[in-house]
Amino acid sequence: MANRLLDSLAEDYRTLSGQYDEILNRCDTEGRDPTDDETGLLEGLRSQMTPLGDRLVELRETDDRRLAALRAMTDAPDVETRGNGSGPLHVRVGAEPEIYRRDAGGDEPRFFRDLLHAQMDHDPDANERLRRHQIFNRAAGTTTTGTGVIPPTWLFEEFAIIAHGARPWADTLRRVGITDANPVRIGVQVAPGAAVTAQSAENAVPNDGSFNVNMLTANPATYTGKVDVSRQLVDGSNPAVDGIVYADCMGSYNEQIETAVVNAINGATGFAAVITYPGTAPVYANLPDAFIDASASIRKHRKAAPKVVFCSEGAWAYIAKEKDSQGRPLITTGYHGPVNAYGLGEAVTYGQIAGEVVGLSVVASWAATDNLLYVAKADDLLLLESSTFNFRYEEVLGPESIRLGVWGYAAPVVARYPAALAQINAGTTIPAPQAERELADIEKLSEAGEEAEAAANGEEGEGTGGGPGTPRRRR
Repeated sequence: MANRLLDSLAEDYRTLSGQYDEILNRCDTEGRDPTDDETGLLEGLRSQMTPLGDRLVELRETDDRRLAALRAMTDAPDVETRGNGSGPLHVRVGAEPEIYRRDAGGDEPRFFRDLLHAQMDHDPDANERLRRHQIFNRAAGTTTTGTGVIPPTWLFEEFAIIAHGARPWADTLRRVGITDANPVRIGVQVAPGAAVTAQSAENAVPNDGSFNVNMLTANPATYTGKVDVSRQLVDGSNPAVDGIVYADCMGSYNEQIETAVVNAINGATGFAAVITYPGTAPVYANLPDAFIDASASIRKHRKAAPKVVFCSEGAWAYIAKEKDSQGRPLITTGYHGPVNAYGLGEAVTYGQIAGEVVGLSVVASWAATDNLLYVAKADDLLLLESSTFNFRYEEVLGPESIRLGVWGYAAPVVARYPAALAQINAGTTIPAPQAERELADIEKLSEAGEEAEAAANGEEGEGTGGGPGTPRRRR
């Protein structure tokens, strides 16, 4: 599945590739080899295209793996049954449409109509549809009039799973696959090997140099978590319950990876520059001007151009609200020919590139610190990460429980090229976004809603003023 980051990198790669082909085609047309200048240009283009192409391949593989994982969570094996002499019955859960649809109309199958005709008239077609529906939902006997049959629950697909944050910073880094938690050692050259200087005189001895390398050691951490659920929940409910639990585990895993990347960048040293905003010398009128200076520092010290701005959601909101002296927005959220804009933004985009400012893609993260922003050559930063796998253990705690969870290894590496980052420290200039409501308040509202629901159903809920009552069922 393509995303804006993939499209942006692909456009950069096409531009570089077009320039590369243009030089070669010109030489071919003129029947000559590339000149020294052209050879230098080709080498420079190749040095940019190689890591960019690797990054494109990695992003595409990540998308493919994610889609494969989603399919694995929602698909179930074929189920075969026989009954009433009707022969084998095959159902592929997740690969065929539901028997009874909530928007059914006209002569399309209706669950309760089929139940009536199956019991009263022994209708073979109605019986077959009910059997297929029963297998499709792995149903247990829960009704008195149709043993072994569960009415369709149309709103199960709207199950309100806990919202987890995306991993925009982590997915912008160049990913390097690992298989375990063993330390990873990366060589880092610390001085020019040849130490080239201008020759003092004809036939003078070249200047001596030495090739010095330090070893950078990254220690991958193990990220794992588990949930113990009852066998009744897994065996007697919609097949998607497994996928819901695994999706929740993966959401928590992704949040941990994003937090680790943000913490690693916040803890980095040796930046190309540390810029104070709004500053004293110079005093910046707006954040985009600070981005320009940060970009220049990276080009000077890293000898390469940055690509992105890493910031928080609150910082992006602050940038998007900045105005010029006439009250016009510096970052526009439309494409209507702005005359004074520093960049373009997508006001409602979340979890990917939020916009573009002074030629840099802005990647906003929920985990970032509002007043610490970074201009970065993102492909210099690495994320060592293994493939994650979902595990399922039965009878770990006894026959009544099933253990579901996720396991993976990861470590961000930001010290290969310290000058690939420039930090912008805004002190307390950027206000934190207003929180909607504290978690405790949300829990109180939830409990109040449960009590109101219990009262409406003629039940007594837990809480002050209530009798023994019937305890509310909690997850």
